[in-house]
Amino acid sequence: MRVSLTNAYRHLFYPLNDQVKAPKGLMHYTLTAPDASMVKGKNNQQNVILKALKDCGKIRAEEAKPFAPAFILQKVWPAGLDS
Repeated sequence: MRVSLTNAYRHLFYPLNDQVKAPKGLMHYTLTAPDASMVKGKNNQQNVILKALKDCGKIRAEEAKPFAPAFILQKVWPAGLDS
């Protein structure tokens, strides 16, 4: 039973806009079996998932420089809105 649960929760999906690697908008990342089975402490698998997302480049480090305002306007702000 434990092996089945570990295999079931080894799959991490995150959004990615890539027509080749993720044509439906979700990228699949498979955790290693030892990482998927680590459930020590109160955080359960939060640290394992956070590390996997950092490895995939989906989490910005705390010491990273802030985004430029032009980038925010281009990527985040809805087109056609003035304020």
